[in-house]
Amino acid sequence: MSIKFALGPKAALAGYGVKYIETTPSTNQLAFEYIAGLAKDETHAHKNSAGIWFVADQQTAGRARLGRTWLSEEGNLTASLLLTLPKQTQSLQILSFVAAIALADAVDLVVGEASKQNLKLKWPNDLLFFGGKLAGILIEAQILGDGRYAIILGFGVNIKSAPSGITYPVSSICQSGANVTRQSLFCALSDSWQQKFSLWNYGRRSKEVLSQWRNRAFGIGKPINVNQSGKILSGIFLDIDDSGHLVLLQENNKTIHVSAGDVNFEAEINS
Repeated sequence: MSIKFALGPKAALAGYGVKYIETTPSTNQLAFEYIAGLAKDETHAHKNSAGIWFVADQQTAGRARLGRTWLSEEGNLTASLLLTLPKQTQSLQILSFVAAIALADAVDLVVGEASKQNLKLKWPNDLLFFGGKLAGILIEAQILGDGRYAIILGFGVNIKSAPSGITYPVSSICQSGANVTRQSLFCALSDSWQQKFSLWNYGRRSKEVLSQWRNRAFGIGKPINVNQSGKILSGIFLDIDDSGHLVLLQENNKTIHVSAGDVNFEAEINS
């Protein structure tokens, strides 16, 4: 029998809701279906106005960036958060950084010192733990009929195991020796999200969010390749700019600002 997922006290006080299902193709898809239901039934439009979490025991067809599949093993966390934001909201692209620092703080809380020392953030929205990919974040959006934004943030975290047959290094929380459950991590994440979302303040304090992200960033100052649908950009990862774009220094000392792409580091990830 599954144990239900509970919000943290800060998230509950802020008015978030949580919907649990045992098995679903995708928790992001559950959120999209909920949006479609809102369009048909306006009486639900103001319930859980802070946001709604969708959590599942098992996800059979999870989505990742660039149309890839996210493999979710038993015992790992699969959750999506649905937000509805005013149409005048600024700096929506920074929400991926809000999500990353929130998830990092949540892992710190449930794991402890091993996380603080070994967890890094990889641009644009991955978490690395002991050098392998621990978690991914997928953000999808839809404009509602009244002009508001519906933002869906999907979180996939390897807790008990990491998928096999992956071409890049992967990791899981259990490698640290910490006894972490999906329920405890979700509870911590719901609270840390509320804290970081409040910090972001609808784009007014995006620079502070990006500063916190930089403090845990992997690879700044290192040589990288950025794959943009087959086009490879090479250079030094200088920084991220105020829009969250990666700043790449190329051989001709020209800097370019990259908004999207797959980042690969020339050296092995070992720090």
